[in-house]
Amino acid sequence: MRRIALVLASLLLSVSAHAELITFEYTGTINTLRETYTATGLSRSVVSSSVVPGSVRVGDDFHGAITIDTNLPLYSGTPNSAWYYDPSPAPPQATPSTMIFDKTGSSISSAAAAPTISVSHGPGTYDYLSIAGARNANNVGLDFSFYDSSSANLSGLSIPSNINWSAWSNANAMLYWMDGAHGRSLTMEGMLTSVTKVSAVPEPTSYAMMLAGLALVSGVAARRKKQRG
Repeated sequence: MRRIALVLASLLLSVSAHAELITFEYTGTINTLRETYTATGLSRSVVSSSVVPGSVRVGDDFHGAITIDTNLPLYSGTPNSAWYYDPSPAPPQATPSTMIFDKTGSSISSAAAAPTISVSHGPGTYDYLSIAGARNANNVGLDFSFYDSSSANLSGLSIPSNINWSAWSNANAMLYWMDGAHGRSLTMEGMLTSVTKVSAVPEPTSYAMMLAGLALVSGVAARRKKQRG
């Protein structure tokens, strides 16, 4: 039984080590709105827009969640930057990537983790983190960016497992919303006012390993009970 317990413990440690999907909840305020008409390419800044159902206005508050995968494969890089990208569908996650407007309740949702993350860091330069959210079926998507003139927020070029938003001089959210029925789109930029780490979600294979361990212990216990009876 001691051996079985050791096996189970190793499986649980493995689950912890493979917790690669991390969800952050955030809040923010709309800074700018820009509408673009697809037929003419005309683009203009607006104070309010009805592209988003219920309409939105500069100064409105929003909130939501974004999930990242800290194990995205490295696509390309330089001595001071790294670009992580995975075009394949993200594994299931507990919290979808969302943005909800406080006044109207209008929202977007994407069931996939952000497929593109860019990191810049180097001694004497600046720190930059970009999280490009997955687009949904209507080509609506969320992007997040963090910038600071110092190089003190990132320890290297790996994908960070935590984001201390208040330490960055600029922390922004970008929403792209396509209104195909009326041939126009909206680009919204907002200032983030909070970013809070919620949880790290194990991959499905990690769950399977943990369940296999529990089944193994249960089976051994049942067999020994039967032998004693």
